[in-house]
Amino acid sequence: MLNPTFIQPIIFRHVLYCGCVCAGLLSMNHSAQAQSDAKPATTESAWQLSLGGILMADSKAWRGYDTQVLAVPYIDLRYGNWFLSAEQGFGYGVSWHDEVSVYVAVGYRDDSYDQNLPFLTTLEEHAVFDGYEAPRGETTFNLGISGYFMSLDLAQDMSDQSKGLTATFDLSLPVLRYRDTVNIDFSVSATWLEMSYVNSVYGVSAAQQNVLVGRNAYAVTKDAVNYQVGLSMLVFIDQHWTLISRISAERLDDNIALSPLLDDNRNALFAVGIGYTW
Repeated sequence: MLNPTFIQPIIFRHVLYCGCVCAGLLSMNHSAQAQSDAKPATTESAWQLSLGGILMADSKAWRGYDTQVLAVPYIDLRYGNWFLSAEQGFGYGVSWHDEVSVYVAVGYRDDSYDQNLPFLTTLEEHAVFDGYEAPRGETTFNLGISGYFMSLDLAQDMSDQSKGLTATFDLSLPVLRYRDTVNIDFSVSATWLEMSYVNSVYGVSAAQQNVLVGRNAYAVTKDAVNYQVGLSMLVFIDQHWTLISRISAERLDDNIALSPLLDDNRNALFAVGIGYTW
């Protein structure tokens, strides 16, 4: 059976996606703890369902974004080695000796500017976005391998939008383990973004250009790399309930930060949530 402990969450790029990744970390680590305390499973066809909610304070580099507060629900469903989650999509994973895991999935990727998320605060849209049409989300083929505190996740566009590939390498190190109740981890990651994907999300085509609002045409000429650090805490209340919190900071590639759609080179996130696993 798939041991989800080694499927590490990928970088917190899109704010809704961030909530799902937090939630995925919550449900997967809760499952792993429950498995460690239980007898060996007698069947590979057990269902597992996790439901919960995440409250986030999110600061993005988009112009006029500032810090926004929003709430995001989540669901994570697993059946044997099959899974369906907002974090990884629909796919199949296997593990060897509870040390190395591999998964393949069909997922969804959207890192673009979006003012229609479930904000609890008011987003003052910057004039640079007047008449701007954000790129549509992409259906992706996802492939991941993880083990020994490290993971590598790939996502390739299949919907003929950007046709771009992204790859995230993550190193997650345990900071504190207290009586199988509290887990604190420090993570550092790097995400490589193919040039075509960078231009799709952060570029401005000639058709989208509007110099009157400061939206000049812009395109990068090479691939980009973003870096992130984060600190996560999980509190296992009992067999079913789990609390989670995470704080993270991301530094954008210099070529991305030069986009007229941005006014900073950093993203930051603080999230707290609660989940219930059956």
